[in-house]
Amino acid sequence: MGHESGAVQGLPGLGPVQQMETVKFLRDNNHIVRRGVIVHKDTDDFSRPPGSEHKLKGGLVVVRVEAGVNKNLYVDPLHPDAPLVADVKEAGILMESFSMHGPDGVRVNKSATVLIHGFVDELSLVFGTAVPAYIDALKAALHLVEFFKPVP
Repeated sequence: MGHESGAVQGLPGLGPVQQMETVKFLRDNNHIVRRGVIVHKDTDDFSRPPGSEHKLKGGLVVVRVEAGVNKNLYVDPLHPDAPLVADVKEAGILMESFSMHGPDGVRVNKSATVLIHGFVDELSLVFGTAVPAYIDALKAALHLVEFFKPVP
């Protein structure tokens, strides 16, 4: 029984041991709401060194695709299917780090948990874009998230 190209991997259960890094962006672990999502296989984390963009870091803000063949999948803001600023409706913050590669080294869609409500350290998040209007749109889509930014 092989995996189909559009199959989702990374579902709970036994699998190969993976090195995970911990990213602390939550300011309060007691009042959070999480949601399960599917992350598109071509999602990247450009805060990573070249060649390791496929390793998504916990704290990466992902956005829901609103139209097309990948509708309802989550992607990074620079992904070709990411919505335009005016069309951003839903976003989430990845709760854990993981690779978009499957066991055979080929990129696959992955299930993930995103934060949609909580108190977070804004400076520990990766918004995936430097465009201020897009960052503002992502924050607006995360309307149940309280962003903490230390005052210098």
